[in-house]
Amino acid sequence: MKSIFNKLEKIILEKKSNVCIGLDPISSRMPIDDLLKFNYEIIDSTHDLVSAYKPQLAYFESFGPNGLEIMRKIIEYIKNKSNEIIIIGDGKRGDISTTSEAYAKSLFELYDFDIVTVNPYMGFDSIEPFLSYEEKGAYILCKTSNSGSEDFQDLLLKNGDRLYEYIAKKISTWGSPKNLGFVIGATYPEQLLNMRQILPDFNFLIPGIGEQGGTVGDVVSAVNHTGKKNNFVINSSRSILYASKNKDDFFIYAREKCIKLRNKINEVLK
Repeated sequence: MKSIFNKLEKIILEKKSNVCIGLDPISSRMPIDDLLKFNYEIIDSTHDLVSAYKPQLAYFESFGPNGLEIMRKIIEYIKNKSNEIIIIGDGKRGDISTTSEAYAKSLFELYDFDIVTVNPYMGFDSIEPFLSYEEKGAYILCKTSNSGSEDFQDLLLKNGDRLYEYIAKKISTWGSPKNLGFVIGATYPEQLLNMRQILPDFNFLIPGIGEQGGTVGDVVSAVNHTGKKNNFVINSSRSILYASKNKDDFFIYAREKCIKLRNKINEVLK
């Protein structure tokens, strides 16, 4: 069985990059109106610097049916550009088993994502369809970067665990580091360190750097607690995509921001 997370970790080592760029097209912030061209320009200017791209389905859906067709073209474009890039579908799907089967088929077969984000709230049968694709992978929402995550994810259980800790421990028994990863927000470095101690071998997708307030130094120090440098990716979206409002140079500034993030991560890893 080919492992998508093994492939991701190999790419991270070879490219010396733990950077994932989130493709979050927001019409009011895009310096050009052409959705396809905007994403192509970002990809052309950064593909050699990143290990992953993460299209956020909601933003493409907001453009209507054509937005999803453009997203599919973007995925094909990335795959044609390089085999050394993982594409993460950020849809946070999660529903009863038969609906999850449809979600998994859509995301893995129609759009050809390598890894997708999944909400575990409805339990094992909602996640199982995603794990049945042996050459694909799933990032499970665990401790997310938004402030409202504290409403439920930090609840203290009778066994002494916080809810997010229990989720991580339970779900880690349903798969392995070959097909499972976890979403841990950059805005909670203490919880990130806690999760790394609990799950030393699993890959982490870490959103929340940049506009959401997460800092590279705190995040890398926490996630690198075990000394393994290639089992995490740090996602940055808006701070890279919208580094410039100028239609003539936005892709240049995006590249510069990406280089700075990659280099900062590598500096802390040293």
